[in-house]
Amino acid sequence: MFARCLCHFLPGRRQEKERNNSMKTFSKISLSAAALALLGITALSTKSDEGKHSDARWKTIVIDVAADDRTASINTASPTDTGPKRGATAIINGKIYPGGTIAAGDGLDVDTLTGSTGTWISRGTFNFDLSEFVGGAPLLSATQHYLFSPTGALDGEDSLMSEGPEFGVTTHRVVLGGTGRYRSVIGEVQQETLGFNSTGFANFRFTFTIRSPE
Repeated sequence: MFARCLCHFLPGRRQEKERNNSMKTFSKISLSAAALALLGITALSTKSDEGKHSDARWKTIVIDVAADDRTASINTASPTDTGPKRGATAIINGKIYPGGTIAAGDGLDVDTLTGSTGTWISRGTFNFDLSEFVGGAPLLSATQHYLFSPTGALDGEDSLMSEGPEFGVTTHRVVLGGTGRYRSVIGEVQQETLGFNSTGFANFRFTFTIRSPE
């Protein structure tokens, strides 16, 4: 009786086992296919243009800036601080010129330079105590505005804005967007120091690589 029941039960177990094996095999195939598809998508997304910006919407803009130390203002992190420490904030203005206007080196007299195309404003936070800064790393984390207006107006229609590290080394910053002709752009900007001017602060060159939405 037990033997007959066992013989009756085993074929059903075998069929169930075969079904389970089939389901496991199908699941493994499905997971493998999904993994391969995901790898394909990832490879495609990471190799889109290999950083060459082949899309015609990408363009390069180069500007020079003479920062004016006479416009600088620093708020210390503590009322007892005798100099800028980590967390202190600062703001400074400068004049924008077409790229290539300012030569590398020190001693530029900003008061005799003509042909400004706008105003640059940088407001940032110190990453280090100024007394400890020896170079080799960006001194500030800053937001910068590039306001394009030959009159120097701060409410001009065309502008760009970037965020990132600043001063001490050549840095790469995120372009957050813009207004007017630069509305909805994305990209990055490289900031390099050209030298120091007659006000005591730096001259910079900014190389923008930006893409318009259209």
